[in-house]
Amino acid sequence: MIEFSSEILDILDEAKFVKTYTVKKPDNFNFKAGQHCLIATDATSFRPITISSSDNDNKIDFTIKKNGNTTSSIFELNKGHPIKIRGPMGRAINPESKQVIFISGGTGITPFISYFRSKDKVLDLSKLEFKLITSYQNKNDYLYKTELKELTSQINLKIINFLSKEELDGFEFGRINMDKLKNNLTKSEINSGEFYICGPPAMVKDIKNNLLELGVNEDTIKGY
Repeated sequence: MIEFSSEILDILDEAKFVKTYTVKKPDNFNFKAGQHCLIATDATSFRPITISSSDNDNKIDFTIKKNGNTTSSIFELNKGHPIKIRGPMGRAINPESKQVIFISGGTGITPFISYFRSKDKVLDLSKLEFKLITSYQNKNDYLYKTELKELTSQINLKIINFLSKEELDGFEFGRINMDKLKNNLTKSEINSGEFYICGPPAMVKDIKNNLLELGVNEDTIKGY
């Protein structure tokens, strides 16, 4: 696995425990939307983080939630601090179906944001029908709100947002489960859609099982 040295160029607060770290893109580093890297502030504490920037950019964005020792140590860093990157690795997002359903939990939305940022809205995205189903604990955890709202006016994108700990207008309440998927997916999407799931491992496993029970073909389900 190739290891690169880089440095933090900028830091953006996205939510209470979520920050986006913009780092210098090393020479000969190339990735595709959906892939992730291992990043660390020292030689040993590497953690997998999905890239949230476009694969056409000359910099790399990592959107990180503070959770555990490695991400906590990253949250203590400032601009200019060196950082180590291993990768990229993992599956790129490359839909073969016209109907694409993205399902995310928390910062699991990042590979899908990278995909939207990487593709031409006219030449690529306009040919597909997208549905984005997100899950957060509270509305203040909701990421990329303005960017996603703009996208809904530019491409065929429907967004359904769930909050598990807060009941508010404009959001569905509770965790994503079988009944909620059944209520928010069309028969055509179940039969012909392509599904991408990204979030905590238990969530990805549960939603995949829910989709299988609904009759979705296992070959059309991609977990991250």
